[in-house]
Amino acid sequence: MKKNSYNFLPCAAAARGLWALLALLLFGSPLWAAAPVRQLPAGVLADYCFNTPNYSFKAETTGPNVTFTFSPVGATAGGNLAIIYIREGSAGAYAGYNMVKNAVGDFVLTRAIATGVVLSVYFTYEVGAGGPQQNSAATPHSYTVGTNCLVSASNVPPTVSMTAPTASGAVFAAPATIVLAANAADSDGTIAKVEFFQGTTLLGQDLTAPYTYTWTGVIGDTYSLTAKATDNGNANTTSTPVSVLVQSADGYCATRPDYAYSAVTTGANVTFTFHPIGATAGGNLAIVFIREGSIGAYPGYTMVKNAVGDFTFTKAIGSGTITSVYFTYEIGPGGPQQTSVSNPHSYTVGTSCRISGTTATAGPMLTTPLSLAPNPGQDRTQIRFAPTMAGPYQVTLSDVRGRQVAVVGAGKASAGQQLVLPLSLQQLANGIYLVQLLTGQGVATQRLVVNR
Repeated sequence: MKKNSYNFLPCAAAARGLWALLALLLFGSPLWAAAPVRQLPAGVLADYCFNTPNYSFKAETTGPNVTFTFSPVGATAGGNLAIIYIREGSAGAYAGYNMVKNAVGDFVLTRAIATGVVLSVYFTYEVGAGGPQQNSAATPHSYTVGTNCLVSASNVPPTVSMTAPTASGAVFAAPATIVLAANAADSDGTIAKVEFFQGTTLLGQDLTAPYTYTWTGVIGDTYSLTAKATDNGNANTTSTPVSVLVQSADGYCATRPDYAYSAVTTGANVTFTFHPIGATAGGNLAIVFIREGSIGAYPGYTMVKNAVGDFTFTKAIGSGTITSVYFTYEIGPGGPQQTSVSNPHSYTVGTSCRISGTTATAGPMLTTPLSLAPNPGQDRTQIRFAPTMAGPYQVTLSDVRGRQVAVVGAGKASAGQQLVLPLSLQQLANGIYLVQLLTGQGVATQRLVVNR
């Protein structure tokens, strides 16, 4: 006879149910009960292991005991009978136990069962007060003692959005200090943490609002930034990516320990330049691999070495095309080859990824431009600026290779407040330095010349 968990009781299940009722009437407990039932304190049960149209069920292990909870749903609510049938292991009979109804209308049973035992469980239950009986023998549930099978049926994932940088296309000057900020909220709980990522790399996290992270010493390249919010129920949401460009102060699109590179669009052509650095200098091989668009292969092209030791390659590529670029190159003359395939660069044809002036900004411009006086300087200079909006600021000093020399000042300013920071030059060698101002609205960079 085919089992049906909603229309009638199978013979075996019916027999067990009748014996359970008879034993309950005559003796006050099932004949096969191996342990007394225990009524749990009344409480609101929000999480369950399984949810069906007629009931929800959960099993929780505490020490040597397992507590089973049967929660009637819909028309089943109000019934006065629930019998749980438990099989310990993968074979054998199902032993039935009468469950105890608590103050909130749920039924509970606690039994001592060894950790690691795989249980198969089904129920016989009354549909409403004095109503007919149904059972779930055809679709038993599985639970392994000692594990957590709870799932939150009502946990809504949090919302999160990046508030700084506010939109793709923001431009910073290397060595960049980028303030990442996000708004996060959870409609049915609280925010446990907000993490900030560059691609798949975790930059940092903030556990309390306002959610921010300051990323310092960022070298020239294109980056994809996201914020990931996790709520108290461990649900999470990732924000829409924001793409930012960090321009290298040395005139290149990106600078890495082994090399720097640039891409310049002239008319219909793009010229790629590979500039060896350190031990890479003197090598006689550089191959550029270029993917046009977001998918497809990376064709390789041998670059031509020029008189100054750089390598160049020119190719016609349609304006607006987003290219992904990496290099294979020789470390010194006759040395081994290395590749940057695992960390390619991004360049959009027709745009500039190099600093062309003294100031690069992201977001709204500052009311008063960043200024230095005197410049060139000998012993000291003054840094003047005025943010357009209230908030934190930081001023740093770096050399032209992007190495931070000092943090000149940091704090909070009112909108339009005129700020003057003194900078001593006595400990600096003659040369060119970069003064960088970072606020939540933008970044500005000014060249400083020290000449005694």
